[in-house]
Amino acid sequence: MSRFLKGFWNYTNLSNNTTLKIVSVVFSIMFWFYVMGDINPELTTAIENVDVELLNIEELAQSGLVMIGQKDYAVNVEIRGRRNDVYMVASEDVKISADVMGFKAGINSVPLDISVPSSVDLVDFTPKQIKIELDRVVQKQKPVEIIRTNTHLEGFMTEPPKAEIEEVLVAGPESFVNNVDRVIGEIDVGGLTEPVSQNVPLRAVDSEGSEVAGVSVGQAYTKVYLPVYRFESFPIVADIIGQVDENHKVVSVSVIPESIQIQGDTEAIELEESIMTEPIDITGLAESFEADVPVIIPDSLSASYMSGLVKVN
Repeated sequence: MSRFLKGFWNYTNLSNNTTLKIVSVVFSIMFWFYVMGDINPELTTAIENVDVELLNIEELAQSGLVMIGQKDYAVNVEIRGRRNDVYMVASEDVKISADVMGFKAGINSVPLDISVPSSVDLVDFTPKQIKIELDRVVQKQKPVEIIRTNTHLEGFMTEPPKAEIEEVLVAGPESFVNNVDRVIGEIDVGGLTEPVSQNVPLRAVDSEGSEVAGVSVGQAYTKVYLPVYRFESFPIVADIIGQVDENHKVVSVSVIPESIQIQGDTEAIELEESIMTEPIDITGLAESFEADVPVIIPDSLSASYMSGLVKVN
């Protein structure tokens, strides 16, 4: 046997340098296996909360559909590979998508498409699909209501505001639009002393006055006119004309109520000191008299009632 090896050695002409090279190569291979097995081993790790990209969202509108409810999804992914490679993979390197085209209104289960870097292997991911809710896009007319806020005014009052439009178009997912009761705008009347006209923002609300999200109002603003009047109380004065019977005399004249609240613009109110009744003719009167007599309100002013009970004793 020794003769054979010696003969083979001489036959192959292998020198001592060649032997060292072979030994080095073998040692290197063994060392590589050691490094890969102990220093850079294979391992499995999890990457949590990888975002899902939703595809063809814009194209849904062409089908008259819109996505409602949850729109952000995340997936937990498990990968395997050499430790150095695994540690280089970030959540942004894992691509997960869901194509929402081809589904109908309602709740749909959409499969996920996932890819990982070529340096690692995909082991598992959860969930395998996501649930999306689609709804039909509709438009409906809704009434417009203007609400007054801070309505306590000292010496002034307002009448109901008048909006430029009475209805407005509300658009969005059908279930959301059906929940809209009306469209409201708010106008702050605090501190006002004269009529105002201003643009008021509009928003859709439900029957309880809570704002409905996810819908659009066809007109973001409307012009509103708000009448503002000054009011003040004036005494009512009975306008007595003529003379009673010669055997009698007028003892007293009273009016119920004694005063009346008048409203109007400030300049017109400042011209008044009292409000007269229509003339009451007592010519030849021989006994006490009472009657409901109209009061005279100047054309530029108004009152909540238009007469008073006049008693002549």
